[in-house]
Amino acid sequence: MDARINEIYWATCLVEDGVMVLYHGPVVGAPQSVFPEPCNKLVAVGGGTAYAALLPDSVVNTLSAMHLDILPSARDLLPLALKKLADGELQQASDVAPVYVREEVSWKKLAEQGKR
Repeated sequence: MDARINEIYWATCLVEDGVMVLYHGPVVGAPQSVFPEPCNKLVAVGGGTAYAALLPDSVVNTLSAMHLDILPSARDLLPLALKKLADGELQQASDVAPVYVREEVSWKKLAEQGKR
């Protein structure tokens, strides 16, 4: 995904038994810093594919497809959630928390920017 300021959010996922499973990440950084584990074939999806020309050659050489128009959706989590439910892997709603990929905030509110 395009993270703005010339950075992308990326993660490596594997398809296991028809279910997408997170393998590495999520990570935010310059496209040149993408380093997925070696594999035979990668498929890149989302707005971050607009930065494909900046990806390392080792990544570009394993790309079998790129889909700029495919974006993540909450419904994409349903197959994984159903599998976890079937496997008895449950968690309390109070244990669910967002994942913040960018550790620091690089922008300031207008009041923090001073007078113009």
